[in-house]
Amino acid sequence: MRLLIGWAALVCLLPAQEIRCPQTIETKPQTLAREAPGWKAVARDSRHELVSVTVYDGPVEENASLVPDGARKVGKKVEEFWKLDARNKRGYWLQCQYAATSLTLVRPASRGATSCVVTANPAMTLEGHAVIEAAVCK
Repeated sequence: MRLLIGWAALVCLLPAQEIRCPQTIETKPQTLAREAPGWKAVARDSRHELVSVTVYDGPVEENASLVPDGARKVGKKVEEFWKLDARNKRGYWLQCQYAATSLTLVRPASRGATSCVVTANPAMTLEGHAVIEAAVCK
């Protein structure tokens, strides 16, 4: 019994696993839901760059997106950050959005996560947004 309690206490003290948005995703060609008379649909495999990140309080389907707690300039980069409550029973979710596709990736942040940080380079833009170089929750 003492061993089990000691193990549980140790697990609670371990840092949360780091979760990162993939920088790019590859998609298969899309198809039309219905034909456009006189037009031919041409599709190809494509690669999409990370363009936006949203942090949610609870599952993404509940639409409880969080506003960043702040932003700071680090050299020529800009970091937006969210402070997370490690005791939040609902958990936090990370949504990664990509350029030129409606597909997104979603995943829960690790239990015990205390922050999410998105680092962007405003000197480079993609679809009107600063290029995101990293999106990390830990």
